[in-house]
Amino acid sequence: MASQKENGTYQTGFVTQVQCEPPRMCRNCKNFRQGLRDSGWCNGTHVMADPELKTRRNPAGLVRVGPSDYCWFFDSKS
Repeated sequence: MASQKENGTYQTGFVTQVQCEPPRMCRNCKNFRQGLRDSGWCNGTHVMADPELKTRRNPAGLVRVGPSDYCWFFDSKS
């Protein structure tokens, strides 16, 4: 399996759960906002500015993320 370092976005290293390297996951980050069901939104400034994630942005600029996705700017809730 390819790693996050090989497949993450250039600016933030964002990857979906397929390349995520646990235990760091969006749902454990201070910037994760719970959405409907298992999805959520990221309000981290670096992720919101990542040009490769523009198709994941809502009108408010938040980026749609899954609970097991990850980026280099992870900030633990605990």
